[in-house]
Amino acid sequence: MILITLLVFAAVISFLAFFNSFPLLKFGAGISWIALFIYCVNGLTPTIEQGSGTHIAILLVIIFMAVTMILSGLGRTIQSQRQMRGGIGGDKIFSASEFKWRFGKDKREYNGEYSTAHRETAEEYRAKVHSALRRK
Repeated sequence: MILITLLVFAAVISFLAFFNSFPLLKFGAGISWIALFIYCVNGLTPTIEQGSGTHIAILLVIIFMAVTMILSGLGRTIQSQRQMRGGIGGDKIFSASEFKWRFGKDKREYNGEYSTAHRETAEEYRAKVHSALRRK
């Protein structure tokens, strides 16, 4: 009976936390899965032996759910901060149009969608500085 109660509690809290952006609720959902894990470590039922493949698989699923819930709070926080700052990609974490290769040209440069900006020469820079510093 305790197992069913813990499982239903963890599932309900996780469902609410998944659709809510409050990070402490997500942390609480992760803690509820950890509580279920602690209860299940000593044996689920008399029919499932402790240390059997089924027992280990169930424990791994519970650990996965706990880590997923805790990290989903972190992921949503990073995504909302990125949206506030107007960062890369907006809604998407990786946007193909804004992805820049570390080496070589951007995808848009290869496709000819835009050309690179004109880099000024030393003479042009010197003339610009001279005109900016010249007093009238």
